[in-house]
Amino acid sequence: MPWVDYMKMTGMYFIVLGHFFSIGAAYVYVFNVPLFFIISGFLCKWEESHLLFWRKLWWNLVVPMLIICGINLLISCIISVRDGTFDMMEAMKFFPRLIVGMHRGLGTCWFIYTLIVIKIIYQYTKNGALLLLLSVAGLSVAYALNEADLLQTSNAVVNVCTALPFFLIGAYLGRMKETLDDVTSWKTLLLLSGIGVCFLCISGHYNGGNIWMYICKYGKDIYWFIIGGVAGTLAIYAFSKMINKPHRYVETISTGCIVILGFHGYFINLVRLFYPTPSFVDFIFSAVIIVAFIPIILVVERFFPLLLGKYRIKAG
Repeated sequence: MPWVDYMKMTGMYFIVLGHFFSIGAAYVYVFNVPLFFIISGFLCKWEESHLLFWRKLWWNLVVPMLIICGINLLISCIISVRDGTFDMMEAMKFFPRLIVGMHRGLGTCWFIYTLIVIKIIYQYTKNGALLLLLSVAGLSVAYALNEADLLQTSNAVVNVCTALPFFLIGAYLGRMKETLDDVTSWKTLLLLSGIGVCFLCISGHYNGGNIWMYICKYGKDIYWFIIGGVAGTLAIYAFSKMINKPHRYVETISTGCIVILGFHGYFINLVRLFYPTPSFVDFIFSAVIIVAFIPIILVVERFFPLLLGKYRIKAG
């Protein structure tokens, strides 16, 4: 299904664009992170062997997350030593923050940590009604946290509250893979893309730009939050299906999404040194950054495949 690779590539483009905090950020954040939780659910499968599940979880997600966070810590320490601001006690706090899922330990890898927790829940909860109940309960907790403004710092475990519903939507759609793969009519795809873009724009307008899923915030309205995430995913699905032709570099980007997620911030910081003001140029730079990662991913795949996930490389 080449269209899944196109969805992942397009989604990663919008992740990078979102971190520019540029023009249209309110609309980008409506769907860019929900999209990846939906895709993760779509590609996830329940394992008969719990041992196999834990092996895959360890090699595909935990190990790459630890490596990325470790590299980012090392770079941060080097920069702080150079600037004369290095604090050993602050650096030591990295490990407990990482273990408990704090953003100051994980950075952008909060997504991976949250996905790990969700996958564990999904693996050990066979009952669909219970999963739905957990999803509703999670959104209720998110609503309470938002209304009372109780969450003062980010935690990847708490973020399950806003992420689980999208994952479950993806898991449900995963049962319809053949149906979704068989949609080829351009009229149907144009209609779906139009519906998706329309509801995405409405959601972005009414829900506002404060959709910070890394701190379990969904914006102004929890209903538009869900609608916007699904609508954006629908639009990208339709666009991806219109192309749906295998391409080596698209597959490379899709395989290396975890690398882009972990390190694209350095490229954004570099761009901001020369273009500090948000503008439409950020849309171009986001694409350039995605392309720039192609040789990086190819090198990583050849010499350091652990960063991409051991089982994922074997499966390829």
